[in-house]
Amino acid sequence: MFSENYSVCLNEDGSPREIARSGPVVTYKAIGSDSGRVVAMQLIPLASIDEVERVRFEENARTAQKLDNTNLAKVFDVGVEHDHFVFARSDAGRRGFAHRPSGHERARESGHAELGPSFNSAR
Repeated sequence: MFSENYSVCLNEDGSPREIARSGPVVTYKAIGSDSGRVVAMQLIPLASIDEVERVRFEENARTAQKLDNTNLAKVFDVGVEHDHFVFARSDAGRRGFAHRPSGHERARESGHAELGPSFNSAR
């Protein structure tokens, strides 16, 4: 799902563009392949949480996905891929990147990769 729908943005040195890290949880800047929407793609290693926490995260993220409130980050996608709980969300408050109008163009200029190779290197 995520590797088909999102591309992780890359830094000039080719490494994935990380925007936040908290313990084992890493958030990358990514672009929706179809929408061109710039998102914060948060990866939580399944090994770092127990099943009860994973279910709670998923339920909360799916609930947030249904909300339409300008004061909350919009959750676009939720799921599990490559041993990670993953969700893509808006991030308007952090570093001001979420609502730039030409995400695909900027990504092409600065370079981006499909989620698969970047995702695997981020483990």
